[in-house]
Amino acid sequence: MVKVSEKINEPLRDPTVGAHSQASELDLTEPTFASIARSLRLLLGDVSAEPFPLSASGLGYANTLFIATVMGEVDAAAVRI
Repeated sequence: MVKVSEKINEPLRDPTVGAHSQASELDLTEPTFASIARSLRLLLGDVSAEPFPLSASGLGYANTLFIATVMGEVDAAAVRI
């Protein structure tokens, strides 16, 4: 999970630099496959603070996180090709 967070945070870092730099983190519940698949959620927050659910963030930051996630997927797909 550390690699996933790094891949998302890398493209997220530059667009959110400023007064409220953002960082994302993955959060899991029970360590069963079914539970993980159902409850995997992405958290977002200021770099120096505890991340929180996307529903509590501003729409602009959630959109930026989505773009960073897509860029991480594109990067990973390019490496596999």
